[in-house]
Amino acid sequence: MRAIKLPVSFSNGRLETTTDINQIIRQKIIDVLVTSKMERVMRPTYGGDSYSLIYEIMDPAVFADFKVDAIQELTRNVSGIQVLDISMVSGNDLSSTIQNDSNDTTLSMTVYYRIPPQRASSVTFTVSEFLTNESAM
Repeated sequence: MRAIKLPVSFSNGRLETTTDINQIIRQKIIDVLVTSKMERVMRPTYGGDSYSLIYEIMDPAVFADFKVDAIQELTRNVSGIQVLDISMVSGNDLSSTIQNDSNDTTLSMTVYYRIPPQRASSVTFTVSEFLTNESAM
């Protein structure tokens, strides 16, 4: 499997691609979760809608509801993975780890998944006005 390497970059005048299945899966997970519903013209139900969370009141019920929907969306749109868990930390809890000078709400999300038969992996990203701080284990 080959995919465009994100962030998009060029090498010798050509678009860089990757065949690393772990990187491709991480890119797909982030793509699903940060895409808003109705954003894709021919796929109106595609997307995890995580940006909508930054405008919600941060409480466990909202996170639990989002988590159920996000796991279903990942299962439906990212083939070959087993989603183990999703954890979220709201902006108020991130003040010690992320420098955010504005008053915007920030949300850090970690998706724990497994690509059988490999061991568990995770991808962490932060959602605010812009997607930032992607990291993977």
